[in-house]
Amino acid sequence: MASSQSAWGIDVGTTAIKAIKLRREGDKVFLEAMEVIEHGHFLSEPDVDRREIVRESLARFLERYSLHGEQIFIGAPGATSFSRFVKLPPVEPRKIPEIVRFEAIQQIPFPLDQVNWDYHSFRNSDSPDVEIGIFAIKTDLVGAILADFQSLGITVHGLQLAPLAVYNAVVHEGKGLDKGTIFLDIGADHTDMIVVDQGRLWLRNINLGGNSFTESLAKSFRFAFKKAESLKKTAATSKYARQIFQAMRPTFADVVAEIQRSIGYYNSSHRESRVEQIIGMGNPFRLSNLQKYLQQYLGMEVARLDGFTKIEIDDAKMAAGLSDQALGMTAAYGLALQGVGLATINTNLLPVEIARQMIWRKKYPWFAATAALFVLGAAASAARYSMDRSAFDASVNTPEVQQAKTRILSESSLRSQYTSISNTYQSNVSKINYYLDLGKKREIWPQIIQTLYQSLPQAMTKKPAGIKNPNSWKIVLQSVNSTYETVLSNQIASGNNNQPTMPVTPITPGTPAGAAAAAPSGGGFQLVISGYTPYRDWGRILQEFQDRLEKLGGPGAKKPFTIKIVKGSLATSRIGDLMGGGGGGANSGGLGFIPWGSVLGPFAGVFLPAYLPKSTTTAPANSQNQNMIPQNNMPAFPGGMPQGGFGPPRGFGPPGGFGPPGGFSPPGGFTPGGMPPGGGTGFSFNSQSTGGIQGAIDPNNKASLNDATAFQMIVNVYIH
Repeated sequence: MASSQSAWGIDVGTTAIKAIKLRREGDKVFLEAMEVIEHGHFLSEPDVDRREIVRESLARFLERYSLHGEQIFIGAPGATSFSRFVKLPPVEPRKIPEIVRFEAIQQIPFPLDQVNWDYHSFRNSDSPDVEIGIFAIKTDLVGAILADFQSLGITVHGLQLAPLAVYNAVVHEGKGLDKGTIFLDIGADHTDMIVVDQGRLWLRNINLGGNSFTESLAKSFRFAFKKAESLKKTAATSKYARQIFQAMRPTFADVVAEIQRSIGYYNSSHRESRVEQIIGMGNPFRLSNLQKYLQQYLGMEVARLDGFTKIEIDDAKMAAGLSDQALGMTAAYGLALQGVGLATINTNLLPVEIARQMIWRKKYPWFAATAALFVLGAAASAARYSMDRSAFDASVNTPEVQQAKTRILSESSLRSQYTSISNTYQSNVSKINYYLDLGKKREIWPQIIQTLYQSLPQAMTKKPAGIKNPNSWKIVLQSVNSTYETVLSNQIASGNNNQPTMPVTPITPGTPAGAAAAAPSGGGFQLVISGYTPYRDWGRILQEFQDRLEKLGGPGAKKPFTIKIVKGSLATSRIGDLMGGGGGGANSGGLGFIPWGSVLGPFAGVFLPAYLPKSTTTAPANSQNQNMIPQNNMPAFPGGMPQGGFGPPRGFGPPGGFGPPGGFSPPGGFTPGGMPPGGGTGFSFNSQSTGGIQGAIDPNNKASLNDATAFQMIVNVYIH
């Protein structure tokens, strides 16, 4: 059997309270109760306390029916509300609320925080357009309406406009939907005009009602209002019916004029529509000749709503009562239909706070039931768990199970130990492979040093033409510092630790040979080479040195590396300037100065002999150069450079297998760890220590090196 629900629809009118209770079972509705409670006075009468009259009528209603726990929908008079209809272009449904709110701000003549409003979308299957109906009522009026019910403890679940309740009723009854129809609901003090056509709705309120006819009679016959009202109700059977009708004729004409004006306005804004009939409701339609008068002067069919066919009524007495009161019960019928969920328009003008309270109040019983079920379920689960746990413990606490647990714990410990040892093994294997890889290319450095020496100008077997002093055609290397980079840059960059410590000076005549070739890429060693040349045309000799270095270390040399000079890295300065102006004193520049052969390394007998100038001159004796040895005491390497390059003595191996730590130190001026501050070790430049000789001295010819050119350059060695 389908579940049932019931609701009351209560319409508080000017003359009476009209109420209907419906019960829904599926799509059918059954009449449970109906009541009409006449007010003690018309609410429109002067000097009447409206709230007191309504509460007295509601109290009498509560004496007959209990509303406790009932679903209650009440109506608000159409004359107190606003309704606006707006056509929207085809839009996504999710965007409609935002657009409607914007339209509500524009259409409602009050701030939105001062009204209760809602909307409904009207769609026609023949048109993609959407028409929106916006309905509103002032918040203070809603409060006044609800106060009448709240003062008696009546909980209201919905507030609907009376003309929309009438619309819900006639749509449910299926009346007037086949053509353009005006539903004319004439009340005591106003008339609601409801136009229904092609699925759309249009509303207008006319400030004429049943009391207007009564006032015409009272004025014509000079009767009191109550006597005129009684005369109006008995006009159909009175022997003075003709005179009564003539007295009300001006009001009839006013009603017709207002209806014609409203129809004209509607047709002007809905040119595709055509209104063809009027269906009247409200107790004033009991008046004799009103239906006929409207039909004659409006020029269209006028019918009267005589009953409801979609309500199932089991009680014959209630059926007769509803038939007799049908003209005035339409709004109450529509309100009850909304309460049971059968309304077409479900707008609700209750304040949001009250609506939320209603929703939560309806859910309280479900919350309580859910909580009770949860507690019962939790208690049952706990009891079941306790029982199952006790049974399980009794079954598993056996000697065999305890022995199995002990074995599992032992195996788990062994597995953890194995995992730890395996991880340590993998770490050690990685370290071993790392150290093995370090030694794979240890033979590269001797080849780099060999290429460096072979590139020196003094290593050339034939000096270039035009050299006046062959002894000065040389470059003295003082230090070579190396760092390993995973990616080498062919341009000197800001923030590079290997930036030149002297002003960068382009050499003459220009770009080193091979500079136009594409620069290699990848990682390798970056060398910072420091030294000096006594040759006055220092640009030429440094150009020669760079050209030979890139040629002997270039791709055509077929070596395991490629040498490339870093662009913009060559820095030069006069040695005298570096030493503070050619006299004594400590080095004032960023480039240290160590004379040729002032510091000897472990490979003097291997690398140096073939490149030293042939001279019997020894370095000047002084108190701080005892580590210097005569250059001619160096053993000559027979036959020049050994075939295949030089190999370091057994045991040589820079850490990591690549570059010497802090710079390589071959004999003759390569300083371990870079240049010492203020010059090289074992050689001082003050006048006391040099016996009066000012500045740096070339040990080969005792010539001053103050005018010689110190240089510093950066070289990239790309490892293949």
